[in-house]
Amino acid sequence: MNDKGKRIWEELVKEKVRKGSLVGITCHIYSKSTKGPIDETKKCCCGRLTRSHSFDGEAQTQFATETEFNEMTCVPEETPLTVYGQLGIFGSGARFIRCYVGLQNLFETLIDLVIEDVDSQPDLLISCFGGAKNFAMTDKLEKEFMNGISRAAVTKSVWLLTTGLNQGVSKLIGQSVHRFTLLNKNLSKPTIIGMTSWGTLTEHTQKVLKYQTSENVDNMDFIQWDEEDSLESLNWNEYNTLDKYHSHFLLLDDGRMNVYLDDRPRSDFVQKMCSKTNCHSITIIIEGGFNTLEVIKNDLKNKRPVVIIHGSGRLANVLGTLLEVSSKKNTLENTDVDQQIALFFPECERELDEVTMQNIIANIREVLKMEYRNYLNIFKLERDTSLTDTIIKAMDKVQSNSVQQRNLLRLVVSWNYVHRVQNMPKHLEDDQTLYPSLFQQALKENRPVFVDYFLRRYYNPLTTTTYIESKKSLENNGVRSRSYSSIVDSKQKLSEPSIVTKEKLRAACAFKLIIDELYQSLEASSNCWNIPKTLEELDKYYMDLVGSYAKSFYFQQNLSDQLRLKFKQLFQRTHTYERNGKSRTEDDAEMLCRRYHIDKSFGKQEMLRELFLWSVYAGYSDIAFILLLQLESRISAALIAACIARRLSLFAINLDLRRTFDQQTKDYEEYASACVTACYKHNERLACQLLVRENLLFGDVTCMQIAIASRNIPFINTDCFNTVLTKGWVDQLACNITEPSNSTVNFLVSLLTLGLAAPYLMKYREADTDNGTNQDHSEKNDVTDQRYRSYVVLFNMKHDENLFCWAKIYLIITVSAMLLEDFRQFLADLYTQMVEKQDKSRSWIAFFRAMIYILFYIGIIFHFKSTNRPGLFKVARIILAIDLELWFLFSLRFVSAIRLLGPKLFMIQNMPLFAYPPLSLLAYIGWLINVFVFHGATFRIFKYLRSHPKMENNWTEFENAATYEYARNFVEEHYRFKDKITFSTLQEQIDSLKDENEQIRGHLASLN
Repeated sequence: MNDKGKRIWEELVKEKVRKGSLVGITCHIYSKSTKGPIDETKKCCCGRLTRSHSFDGEAQTQFATETEFNEMTCVPEETPLTVYGQLGIFGSGARFIRCYVGLQNLFETLIDLVIEDVDSQPDLLISCFGGAKNFAMTDKLEKEFMNGISRAAVTKSVWLLTTGLNQGVSKLIGQSVHRFTLLNKNLSKPTIIGMTSWGTLTEHTQKVLKYQTSENVDNMDFIQWDEEDSLESLNWNEYNTLDKYHSHFLLLDDGRMNVYLDDRPRSDFVQKMCSKTNCHSITIIIEGGFNTLEVIKNDLKNKRPVVIIHGSGRLANVLGTLLEVSSKKNTLENTDVDQQIALFFPECERELDEVTMQNIIANIREVLKMEYRNYLNIFKLERDTSLTDTIIKAMDKVQSNSVQQRNLLRLVVSWNYVHRVQNMPKHLEDDQTLYPSLFQQALKENRPVFVDYFLRRYYNPLTTTTYIESKKSLENNGVRSRSYSSIVDSKQKLSEPSIVTKEKLRAACAFKLIIDELYQSLEASSNCWNIPKTLEELDKYYMDLVGSYAKSFYFQQNLSDQLRLKFKQLFQRTHTYERNGKSRTEDDAEMLCRRYHIDKSFGKQEMLRELFLWSVYAGYSDIAFILLLQLESRISAALIAACIARRLSLFAINLDLRRTFDQQTKDYEEYASACVTACYKHNERLACQLLVRENLLFGDVTCMQIAIASRNIPFINTDCFNTVLTKGWVDQLACNITEPSNSTVNFLVSLLTLGLAAPYLMKYREADTDNGTNQDHSEKNDVTDQRYRSYVVLFNMKHDENLFCWAKIYLIITVSAMLLEDFRQFLADLYTQMVEKQDKSRSWIAFFRAMIYILFYIGIIFHFKSTNRPGLFKVARIILAIDLELWFLFSLRFVSAIRLLGPKLFMIQNMPLFAYPPLSLLAYIGWLINVFVFHGATFRIFKYLRSHPKMENNWTEFENAATYEYARNFVEEHYRFKDKITFSTLQEQIDSLKDENEQIRGHLASLN
């Protein structure tokens, strides 16, 4: 077994050999143990020289006179299977096995062997046959074929079947799939099976395969080879050797050498595969000779679709042209076939006799019968969109059961073929599990068009496949939907019973999808952030990415709960569930709800939020914009997306990823700016309120908080943001959706009474019970106090002067007041979660700000102590000088905000007279009276607090209505398919309809 506990290829083969399901074969006309004179240069009817026979039993010399191998008389001898293993020095390459083709139930055994090795079953098996030698296509056609077949091969549920040789179609496919896999990440390992005859391989290839078999390594000493012909690797310059990029080789042996097998083994293998796995099968013909007609005939007789690459050469061109001719004519004459053969096979006239030519013409006409027309499909580069689209159309024509149709829809999503889903059969639309599975697949594979399609069909993303399965299993056990099993409530102990409601189970299944499937499908190495495995980790990641000012998305927490949670995270880890080796009880509803239990409500908008944040984290910006159309709070969502993308770009491990997140940041910023501009055009007052209201969906953050924290310059420069700053500065922001009718009268009375009646007649903001009052602008101190903190005393300070002068007392009072103001601001930010300015990258500012006060008080203390110790006077002046220098350096921090705030700096210049000393002392006294007498603070943080649910609903409905047109136009322009009606497309549609009409007429004529 390997490191993952999976059995390796050799172990799987040995198990089949022990059961007698696999055997080898060899010719027994001659034997190595035969005594007596033998002509070693004589050639046996099996194609080997007499000395090359490996059989060591009793020779059947009675068949030595046969000139041709006859299966009825020259029956080969079954031998133990000895040639199997993996290519490569360390046995890590392609799997191979040599087995007897005539063994009963051989193909069932080989199918089981490959399925167990790959650990999955195919939904589609594509057989690619045609040109066995080197052939040439046009550059455009070859590029389209390589892209289409590579895209199909890397799909997890698609297998490819070729001859596996290092020439022709199989070599082209191997190389193109290998290049496509190298250039694209997050792709599944392709399964490309090569089925060919053992006897057609070169002698060196056969020796290498025998040597690579682990059990034969010790017995290969008798073989001699030179350094250029090493048995450790194949010679890739040989034509009849194996292609290096295939994953499995099924080498069929009938005892003969240098003889190609007919198409019956391949056809039987495909038929058994379809019967066993219920998968689709299709054959693609590229170029090809007349022997390829056998492949096409076998598929058509078994009602398997065939796609012919028109323009690839020889037989493909003959059939493609004849199909176009037959669609315009009711009958197909021999002369028509003969003309096309002469055009594309000019050597046939001199190399083939009349009888052979007539047989070829008869086979071509048989292939083109009307009864097979529905299974024949032509891929024409000038007409068809892509090869994968043609494959889906070909499979769609064939009758299939519901399982095959579901598998086909999964391929449709993987190949991003939107037209097929729009024509979904009615019985599949009623399938409850179909939409959830396809929607989840579209998310994982980054298919934004399909995500938009399912959401437009009013699909509820809360209805996950896990929820449907859990609900169905519980209902089958006789449990009603409203009360499934017991759960642990947040306020109860684990042993106390509770009820698993339908809503809780649905939310738990949703988080299981998000955490266990969506996040785990991402690459952990994309950035420095680890993939969350628990709900607590996910909540912590969001708070780290958004900012510390955001509250928990899932848990109700007050200040004491937050401190307790942080303390708990420091000293103990929360309970998590191991992802490997899960017990069966963990998948039950009770365990599921315990693992993903949340305190807050979880509805459709919350689910869309989770999918949106996941898409932003994953870098799937297209899906994020699709989900923005469904979200009601689009401005906050776009701002948070820009904030997360900016943080992810800072920690990206490579430049390409950093550029990607940087570009996505700009796109989200532009989207948010456009949305807030749309709101501002509809209603200026409500748009301003949207920027300062707490958004419950995103952790009670405000748009201004996010914009300031992430330094969203385009959003800050919008007219709405500027209006909020202007009105907020002069206290003119209205707190209600509709202002009272007497608001103007109250304002005039307050003005006439010089503000004495204002506390009783006017309210700046109404606050809820969870928070206090609201606003704060601390930057006033940063600018004004630097003027009266110029330390004039420092330069006039003398050792013998009076220590207690008014200038020094005023300076100490002012600095102490600033210290109290900073401390009050810190408490206000912590209490109101308004800490977006506390960026970790700027934590050094707190150190310098603290040093300003520490050095000042040290210098003042040394100055007062200098009366007794004169030496301290110079020390005090030096410390105060350093303090002054630090203060002026720190004051440049506010000056640097010019780029961010721009025209808002004019407010600083128009501050009232009481902002400057010594009258600023009166301002502090007034502030204290306001706090203790009127119980009102003025924390100007531009943050609205929710007063009642009606106000929150009105804000959300207005934002949704005002931004819906822009969001819808954005999605329609970028992600919804539009048919470009041109003259060429109309002509192609007319020709297609004519062809279908002629085919139907011909089919009806043949029936009559």
